[in-house]
Amino acid sequence: MPRFFRRLSEGVFDLDDLRARTHELADWITESALQYQFDPAGLVALGYSNGANIAASVLLLRPESLSNAILLRAMLAI
Repeated sequence: MPRFFRRLSEGVFDLDDLRARTHELADWITESALQYQFDPAGLVALGYSNGANIAASVLLLRPESLSNAILLRAMLAI
């Protein structure tokens, strides 16, 4: 099943991959903001399950990339 980052097993995240993919997504947001001339501080992510997990990770690790998020069925990745 396609995901934003690897899982080691059901409910167990590969935290190294999660961090790497989080920075990859945040970098893409930053580059897109420059290219398309918008302020990423105005972005609100909407994610369900795995999408909510990666959005939460971006908010925690790279808060300059999003202003808020609507997280549906997210899991805390610790």
